[in-house]
Amino acid sequence: MKKGISALGLLLLLFSSSSSFAQSEEAYQKNDFIINGGFGVGFGYSYQNYTRDDFYNNYYGDYNYNFSVHYSVAALFPLTAEYAISNKFGLGLAYQRGSYINSDSHKSSNNNFGVFGALHFMSRRKIELYTRLILGYSFLEYSEGDLDTDYGVYHDPSDSYIPTTNNSFVFKMKGAYAKPSFGMRLYFTEHLGMFADIGVGVYSYKTNKVESDQGTYDLNKGFRYVLINGELTTGLAVKF
Repeated sequence: MKKGISALGLLLLLFSSSSSFAQSEEAYQKNDFIINGGFGVGFGYSYQNYTRDDFYNNYYGDYNYNFSVHYSVAALFPLTAEYAISNKFGLGLAYQRGSYINSDSHKSSNNNFGVFGALHFMSRRKIELYTRLILGYSFLEYSEGDLDTDYGVYHDPSDSYIPTTNNSFVFKMKGAYAKPSFGMRLYFTEHLGMFADIGVGVYSYKTNKVESDQGTYDLNKGFRYVLINGELTTGLAVKF
C-alpha cells in the first residue's frame, strides 16, 4: 500500500514538473507585456476623386466619376504595445508613421493611431506566430507642387480659387483605417527578440480644406483619397 502511494506521488510530481516545464517553454503567456518597435517598407496604390484636368473638363461631364490612380512606395516606422489577456489572445495599442512618394512625384505622410486584437496560434520557447487586426484613425498630409497657376491663383479641380505664390499646396486629411496582418517573434533571450510583420493597410481620407502659403481655404467640393498599402515591417521586441 505504501509503495502504491509512493508511486502515485512520484507520478504526480513528474506530471506537475513536466507541465511547469512545458509552460515555461511557451514564448507567449498570460500577463506578458510586449513592445515592438522598428521600421519597414510599403508598396501600394492610391486614388483620389478628381484630377487637375477635371477643372478644364467639368463643362463636359461630371468629374465626380473621374478617379486618378497612383502607385506609391513608403518608409514605415511602427510602434506597438501588447498585453496578453491569455496564452492565446492579446490586446494592444498601435502607432505608425509613414512617408510616401507617389508615381506622380507628389509626397504624402500619415500618422496612424489604432487598437488591435491578436491571436497567437503557435508559441514555443523561442518563437511565436500570430495574426492580428488593427483598427484606428489616421491623419494624412498630401502635398502637391509645381502647379500651373494663373496670375498667382490656382484653379483647383473642385472649382475653388486658391491663392499661392510658391505653386504648391497641402491637403490635410483624416479618416479611418484597418490593417490585418500576420507576424512572428523570435527571442534571443527571455526578454529580448525581434519581430517581422506583413499586412495590408487600407486608409480612407476626406477633407474640405486645403492649405497654401497664403492660408487655409475651403474647397467647393470635398477631396477624397484612398490608400491601399502592402506593408512589411521588422524590428526589436521587448517582453516584460
